[in-house]
Parts: sequence; C-alpha cells; structure tokens
Amino acid sequence: MIKRELIESVIAGEPVTRIPCMFWQTPSMYTCPEEQAEKTAAFYEHHDSDIIKINNILPIPVSSTGRHVPDEKTNLSMGSVNHGPLHQQLQVLKSFIPMKKDSAPVLFTVLSPLSSAAAMYPHLLTDASVSPSQKEELLTDISERTCSLVRTAVEAGADGIFFITTLASYDALSPSLYRKYGFPYDIAVLSSSPGWCNILHAEGKEIMFPLLRKYPVQFITRNAPDSLQGLKEMAALSQKSIIGGLSLDSLSQGRRDYLEHEVYMALKETQGKRLIISPGTALPDSITQETTTWLKHMLAEFEHKLLR
Repeated sequence: MIKRELIESVIAGEPVTRIPCMFWQTPSMYTCPEEQAEKTAAFYEHHDSDIIKINNILPIPVSSTGRHVPDEKTNLSMGSVNHGPLHQQLQVLKSFIPMKKDSAPVLFTVLSPLSSAAAMYPHLLTDASVSPSQKEELLTDISERTCSLVRTAVEAGADGIFFITTLASYDALSPSLYRKYGFPYDIAVLSSSPGWCNILHAEGKEIMFPLLRKYPVQFITRNAPDSLQGLKEMAALSQKSIIGGLSLDSLSQGRRDYLEHEVYMALKETQGKRLIISPGTALPDSITQETTTWLKHMLAEFEHKLLR
C-alpha cells in the first residue's frame, strides 16, 4: 500500500499491509516560512513518517500584562489568511507542498480557539474585569479566523488538520468552563475542515476524554504516560483510530527492551486495527534516524509473529 491508502485503511478499520508510524517535531524558531518548510521536509526524510505534520505554529502575540480587556486592535494581532501570523503559517504549507516526495497525508497544525486566546491573554478566564460576553466575542472572532485558515489550508494542499487543544484537561480547567469556552469553538473549527484526515491532539495529564471522544476527527493521539485510557479503550469508546503506543522516554533513551515491550503490548491490545504507532507527542532533536529505523524493523518483525 502507498501511504495514503495505508492511512485510509486504518481510518476505515480495514486490514493493512503494515502498521503505520507517525513522528513529528516541535516547531523551531526560523526566519522565514521557506526555512521552516525545509526543516520539516528534512525531518520527514530522516524519519519517514506515514503522516506529515506541518510545523507552522508561529508565536502568538501576548499582551504586556495579560490582564487588559481584549479589544479590536489586539484581536487583529492574529491577522488573517491574507496577512500577519496566520498568513505566515499558510506560507509554510505552501512552501512545503512542492517538496513532498510521497503520498503521505499532509496535516496543517491548528491551535484551538481557547488555546490561542489563552496564549494572548493568560488570565482571560479568571479576570473578573472581562465579562462573559467579551470572552465569547473574542473566542468567536478567533474561531472565525481559524475556520477560514483551515479551509484555506486544505485548498492549498493539506489533507486535514492536526488540531491542538492545551486546556481540555482536568488539571487545567473545570469541565464546565471548557464546555462553555472551549467545546463549541473547537467543534466549529473541526467542522470547517473539508479534509479527510484530521487528528485531535489534547495536551495535559488528565485529558477530558468523555468530551473529546465525541469530536469529529478521524484520529486521537495518546501520550502513554499521561493517558488513563488504553489504546483499545480509546478506540472502542471514540470509534476513532488511535495514534500512540510508545513512550517518549523509551525513544529518547534508546531503550530497545522497553520499545519492544510497548510495541508488543500495543499490537496485542489492538490486533493492529485502527492503530498508528507513535509516542503521541513531538520528538526531540536528540532522537536519531537509527532509532526510528530500528523501530520500524522491529515493528515489522512483531507484526509477522503476532498478526499474520
């Protein structure tokens, strides 16, 4: 199977010729979109991921105090698909597309509206001087800009989005606050994606899985040390495919005994269905091509022993 067919089969829960892997990196500081696109292309050439995540997130302007009432001028600091930070993000994607060498799906990275708002205004939800209507107005504005960004990215060649929420976690917010200020805006952005391959990535030690499993995506990431739910449980309850199975510590330390155990348990638990092997989080630069290449050879060996 070519990579696109492989991922389509995983989404459909159909048999695959091999279990795919996904690796991505944290966006680095750069001077221009072309340089970031080149770094992204070099990373995927080294690690040969079956899904490509475009590292397009730029720093979001943060207010000097984080406590003033959001106004029209500061809202516009995000820009739009035609100018400013959002436009620069699109240029990374547009620069990368001509560099692509295979059929791997390309995903455009998008922050949830509440995550973007919290980056600009760290005390937004706790500041009593900001009324609920002002908070909702800001989030609606960010959501509309993000929806436009998503549609434009797919038109420009992305196969879907890699949607990041940083606050859908019990250690970050109460469920009631997230239902009011996070959930409806997340759904608006995800529903705006015309792509066929969309991933939900929730950060935090105690993600709100009962809520997140209902999101309209094809994949949910699972960061092993931070996830209460197992791979099979997440897939069964969400009816989605899962990206995970490995711990970042095992990869970072090159612990082949731990990696073998983690792959064995992932295949045993899922029978290789609706699964993409991954640490479920970004790789540090210290992880070498040798490690990820060895991992794929070991995965193929275990597939043959356990699934054939």
